[in-house]
Parts: sequence; C-alpha cells; structure tokens
Amino acid sequence: MISENKLDKLGKLIQSHIELYPKISVKAEQFESLFSVVTESDWNPNNHNPNEDMITEIKGIQKPSLKSGVIKNNILEISSHRTTTYKTLQDKIEFLKSRDYDSYICLARPNKDQQHNYNLIYFNKNVINYDSLNWVDTYGKNGSHSGWCGKNKDDTITVKIIKSMSDQVWIRLNINKVKILRKYDFTK
Repeated sequence: MISENKLDKLGKLIQSHIELYPKISVKAEQFESLFSVVTESDWNPNNHNPNEDMITEIKGIQKPSLKSGVIKNNILEISSHRTTTYKTLQDKIEFLKSRDYDSYICLARPNKDQQHNYNLIYFNKNVINYDSLNWVDTYGKNGSHSGWCGKNKDDTITVKIIKSMSDQVWIRLNINKVKILRKYDFTK
C-alpha cells in the first residue's frame, strides 16, 4: 500500500495547494496531479481513459481510479463514469464491470463547510459488484424516467445512474466498506 512517507508528502502537497489557493478545495484534476507526484507516476491532465487515471508501481493500486468526494453521515459519495453511450441498464452494468482499474483512491471532505479537511480513502474496485445490486427504475417529480438505482442487500452500497447528468454514475458507500489511509486537517 502507500508508504507513510508518501502519505506525508501528499499532505505537504495539499498544504502547498491551500497556500496558493486558500479558497479552492483540492478536487478532481488537482488531486490527480498531486497524487501522481507522490507516486512518481505518469499522468496526463484530462485523461478520459475509462480504465485508469494513471499507472503506479504500488501494489494493490497499479491502475487506480482517482476521485474526489464527500463524506456525510458515514457515507462516502463519489461520481464516476458517464454512460450515455450505453442504452440499456444491462449495457451500462456491463460497461461498469468491464473497467479494469483495480481500485479507487479518493480524497474526500468529511465536512463541506471545512474546505481543507480531507480523508484519503482506498477501496478495491471489487467492493462494488454491479450484478448483485437490486436495481430499480427511478422517476422524477413529473413522473418521467430519471434513471436507475441499485442497492446491495444491507444498504451499505448504493449506485445511481442519473439520466439528466449524461447518465452519470454516482456511488455511495458506507464508510465501513472503505479504508481511510490518512486524515488531513488544514482548517484554521
């Protein structure tokens, strides 16, 4: 996994980002860039490779999907792929299953009001088994089909596909399903 030295280095890079941009939280491409420095990995901005954001030499996270997210009420929420290209729910599930990244690394804020408080989170991609979720159609207030929602049996994993957002996938995991690698608190 990620060494303590690398976790310390990431914290210093986050702190440098905060000093440069005190009103901007570390998200998306900023996180990917900082993580690539820490892992000494090749990274291309705006990489839309659906299989990984970068390739590392770190066991267990050779091909991570990097995400920023939020934690609310012990639930981690991240967004993922847009799936408009795939027309049916089954096509979308097959696409999600076919991604060959091995893990998720997330920089999540546990409190949206505290702009610079982060948890670095890891979970293996196999934590989410799209086939085993109980999928249902969802509907908007006006009764029109708005997407799909899949949940596991104990409600610790929820995956939503939202049509109005280019069929974007939103993943919600109980914090007990993930590993918090490090907490960084730079709030004043």
